[in-house]
Amino acid sequence: MEEDYELVNKRDLKYIVPDLEDFFLGNEERLRQFFGIYVQAHYRNEPDDLGMMMDAPHHFVRALALGNGKVVVSVELAEEGGISDELIDLVVRGLKLPGNIIPDRLIKYWGLSEFAKLRGWRIIRIATHPELQDRGLGTEMLRHIEEEAREKGLDWVGVGFGVNAKLLNFWIKNGYMPVHISPERNPISGEYSVLLVKPINEKSRDVVVYANKEFRLRLLNSLQGPFHDLEPDVTSMLLTDWGEALDGEYSARLTEAQVRRLIAYAWGPMTYENTADAITELVKTYYLRLGVDDIRLPPPYEAALICKVLQARPWREAARVLNIRKSTLMLLLREIVKILIQYYVKYTEIPEFMVSVTKSQKKGGNR
Repeated sequence: MEEDYELVNKRDLKYIVPDLEDFFLGNEERLRQFFGIYVQAHYRNEPDDLGMMMDAPHHFVRALALGNGKVVVSVELAEEGGISDELIDLVVRGLKLPGNIIPDRLIKYWGLSEFAKLRGWRIIRIATHPELQDRGLGTEMLRHIEEEAREKGLDWVGVGFGVNAKLLNFWIKNGYMPVHISPERNPISGEYSVLLVKPINEKSRDVVVYANKEFRLRLLNSLQGPFHDLEPDVTSMLLTDWGEALDGEYSARLTEAQVRRLIAYAWGPMTYENTADAITELVKTYYLRLGVDDIRLPPPYEAALICKVLQARPWREAARVLNIRKSTLMLLLREIVKILIQYYVKYTEIPEFMVSVTKSQKKGGNR
């Protein structure tokens, strides 16, 4: 294994575009290495998976090997898109397109018929040898896949998986934008399924950015409904802006009475329960304008806002999920609201007796 580490450190790697019959049937050891990575990565493998990779139309594999020939990253891909106008019309009417998961969802949820005409690769499975993880091999593999797809004239590369924070962070760091989330958890895995897409040319970029914005807007407004139990760190990553604010012109829609209650909550005796409507508007303004204003709250702050305000969890449940005391959460929310007031409430809207307090707080560096 020492030799393997050395080859990885030297980046002595080879991207393999195999002839399937030779790759799988011509070398039993290579087949064992390729498929064994999926087993060790705890994929829910089925007996006919190998046959699917070899025989299913539009399914194919890629591998990353060390200089000594050892396979260290295994990938299964499917080609999607390039759908005719006639089929697109049927999808709009409710037809499910087998083998075209990403185009199907973008047509049905966001009305993006033009995306279905574009062609791309969906990564069905990608796994790195367990003893060589966290060494950049997955990112290296994606770079090769994207380069090959671009050379072949494809428009995008996408992926779907049961979401958790670590996995989602990997894909977002590699430039993949969320465009869909299932409305309920998978009954077997207990996870929400997400789809992410990375545009690899200008033709696809505007469409994917639009889909991501619509996705974030839907999620933001659904956190008290179907996604009331979505993990806060996952939610925060899914709401990440990609240089495109959801509504950069939005301003907090607060009445004078709501502003008074916000001030009384942040610096006075008003309870959260009596101010929840105004706090929710303030927090939504933060997310709608994310990417426009010179503010990005630390992850623990965002987790608190998502868990207690946007998902409206009871205090004890929210504190348990965040792994802090209820009293700590209550104090933390007041401090966060003070920060948001300074950004999104105009001084002309603040009662005169509180103006000096908010100005001094802002000078104090509460950003």
